[in-house]
Amino acid sequence: MTMRKKGRGIFYGRRSSDQQESSFESQVDWSIQAAVHENVPLEVSREILSRAKASNSPFDGDLYIDDSVSGSNNHRPGLTACIERAMVDRTVSHIFVHKRDRLARPDNPSEAASQEFKLTQAGITIVFSDARVEPTKDGQADIAQIITATIEYHRSGQFLQDLSRRILDVQKILARQGNSTGGRAPYGFGRFLKSPTGELTSLPDGRRVRQAGHHVVHLPAEAEKIAVWISILEMKEEGFGIKRIANQLNLLGIPSPDAGRTRTDSGERHRVSGKWNANTVKELCQNPIITGLLQHGTRSEGKHRRYATMGSRALRDDERIGDHVRTVINPVEDRIRIDAEFAPPFACERFDAIQLQMDERAKSQRGVRRSSDPAKYPLSTRVIDLTNGCGSTMYGVTHRTTKSKEPVHTPYYACGRYLKTSECFHNKINGERLLEVVLRSIKHMVRRAGVRSELTQKLYHLASRNNPANPQSEGLVSTLTNQATILERDRLAIGKKLAVESDPALSDIFRQEFDSKGSQLALIQSKLTSLEIKKVPVDDSPESQVQKALALLDSLERLATIPDARTRLLEVLKKLGIWNGLDFYEAQWGKRSVRKVRSGIITIGGYKLPIAIHGRDNCDPNRPEGDCGCSAGPNEATTDRIGTPGDGDAKSVEIMARVTREGDSSTKVNRGDKI
Repeated sequence: MTMRKKGRGIFYGRRSSDQQESSFESQVDWSIQAAVHENVPLEVSREILSRAKASNSPFDGDLYIDDSVSGSNNHRPGLTACIERAMVDRTVSHIFVHKRDRLARPDNPSEAASQEFKLTQAGITIVFSDARVEPTKDGQADIAQIITATIEYHRSGQFLQDLSRRILDVQKILARQGNSTGGRAPYGFGRFLKSPTGELTSLPDGRRVRQAGHHVVHLPAEAEKIAVWISILEMKEEGFGIKRIANQLNLLGIPSPDAGRTRTDSGERHRVSGKWNANTVKELCQNPIITGLLQHGTRSEGKHRRYATMGSRALRDDERIGDHVRTVINPVEDRIRIDAEFAPPFACERFDAIQLQMDERAKSQRGVRRSSDPAKYPLSTRVIDLTNGCGSTMYGVTHRTTKSKEPVHTPYYACGRYLKTSECFHNKINGERLLEVVLRSIKHMVRRAGVRSELTQKLYHLASRNNPANPQSEGLVSTLTNQATILERDRLAIGKKLAVESDPALSDIFRQEFDSKGSQLALIQSKLTSLEIKKVPVDDSPESQVQKALALLDSLERLATIPDARTRLLEVLKKLGIWNGLDFYEAQWGKRSVRKVRSGIITIGGYKLPIAIHGRDNCDPNRPEGDCGCSAGPNEATTDRIGTPGDGDAKSVEIMARVTREGDSSTKVNRGDKI
């Protein structure tokens, strides 16, 4: 890889949580001073940092950040965008990162060291506050540099392991003493600071207090909410299902535990609807604190170390799914269970009977895991229900039927608001038909935009640049050959003049020019001799690769039938910024009322649907206390940089396609069947 000329710098920063209030500012201040020392321009300031944080954007100008994201997460939007720009933008010569632990705290240090090497191999200088990593020369690895990086990243990753172990040990000590191990108090309970003498002081949510000998405990605090909890248990005793209980609470207008709070889903901040759902009811039915029994260690969900009866443990192989980890429920006998210091609002015997009832009903679903196969639902999280301003994400579900006595499993996308609260309509759509329409629409949008020639050029550029079999471009050889021909012609002309020139002064000038041209010619001939042009097989040539890519584009919908291609479709659709909006209406199918698709919208290049994600529960970040709803209009819900060839194309982004025919091939009549 050729060395880059000194150009401009970009900055990457990260903090693990918003409790590190001044962390970003100190990193930015250091990068400004480091850029001055390196004598490279850097468009970074505290004002730009504040603007990026206010807009919840991972990049602004030369600043790239990841806020409240662990360094063990390999898919950070800020880091991804920073690396993509550094590799594509040849004017970038420096990356400023305060410490290696800001860049990564990896489980596998060799992966982080490899990523660092790729950047230096591209001719980029990485500047840390305690080190300066120079670009590699001629792509040759500096073994000492790689060893140093591997050791540093190992220390960074080991820090998380040690921290996780210490936290788990402290939590177990607190739990055995009957104290809170962190988090919000259960429904109807409050947080109280308990002094060594037993004096209690109420603590509001979010307030943290560190005082020697004082600990936080959870105690009953709101009689009305405790009464609601008891009524939930009584309905369960009578045999009510958890979804039926949730519907009953919603009919009575009782706010859910998180009513009035805000949360972030799919990268979008929204207000909790205040409606009860089945999962909330289930959590209350299984929490024994209502009987005066404190319980710790119900779940194991850590990424580094996990709760164990004795100390902590490493993750098992079956608890890792690629880069993700699986939450597991620990057996009751392995949990810490102690009696609380307050009168139990509900009898323990009645609570145990409810647990037996729930266990009996759950037998048919026990051990059945949710689908972790990305190929099954490639449009997952990218389909939005637009009906009546809903704005809910449509989740992947499986519709099970029988045909010719054989089970048939059909993937669908169903309205998440309906699945959780039954507040919306039972809208769903056949997943395979929708995927076919989306892929076909992408192909048509490319044709309609008239950018095929530009796309061909960009594909050829990428194929030529990424072809490892021919590191020396044939264009370079052609250029050097032309220069050598010109030098030979000029040298011959000068030699003829030198042979007939009688003036000594002019002869000296001609001779110097003749020798200079000869030196240049010898240098170029030496370069041409040293270049070993490797013949590229026809099937692997850039032209062949481009033709294959264009042929694939022409039959894009066929990707849905290729198993290996389906596994990467979700990643590709996210990179392109594909979103799908569907509007449903009620129709008659014989004597029955059914839900059908009225119209649909497909956008590319970012979230441009006419209704904000979460619709009537959407919150304007600039007016968190103001009105929320679909009236907020289109909202930029994606912060991912669009990874198109050449870093994007103004002609191909923000293109919108509509499917307005009722009963389009993407639709399937919903007969109200159970999912």
